[in-house]
Amino acid sequence: MVARELVHYNQLRFHEITALPDTLSYACVPTPFGTLVVAGYRDGICFAGFVTEGGVECVLQDIRNRWHTVRFEEDATIANLLDPEDGIIQVYLWGTAFQQRVWRALVEIPVGTTCSYGRLAQRIAHPTAVRAVASAVGANPVSWLLPCHRIIREDGRIGNYHWGETCKKAILTAERAIATDTATLCF
Repeated sequence: MVARELVHYNQLRFHEITALPDTLSYACVPTPFGTLVVAGYRDGICFAGFVTEGGVECVLQDIRNRWHTVRFEEDATIANLLDPEDGIIQVYLWGTAFQQRVWRALVEIPVGTTCSYGRLAQRIAHPTAVRAVASAVGANPVSWLLPCHRIIREDGRIGNYHWGETCKKAILTAERAIATDTATLCF
């Protein structure tokens, strides 16, 4: 796999899906923040999550909790979906129209910056739906690629992150370095 700067992850093409396949292929991909489990089918990714203390099986259980009927097969080639020849990562999103609107808005948050839940709610023209926005952010199935780690609390505190506060802080620190052009983050 060719190394690719994190900044390029804003090059995503979204596909809305109405049903999941019976089987998802997955691969474990090393990143500067730990191992990322990437799951997908066809030519796109529909899940990405970091391995925590519970190991890969814990991440696969997270997918099962989201999509109860899906089976898994390990396939190292699925990692190639993170490095497509045209530079555009295909992302399959399965969720409500509101969730998808929130997830797409996450990509618009510039690398190296953060945004509060309230500000994100304003960005999608639902300023009173802060809790619903927070719920949608928390349900993001494609962590890191759809940068839910850039969302912080109104008071500036880092807030929760499904994959752990340490991981969130590390990603934000690396992105700030990229935004100020002091480092290149590759995997």
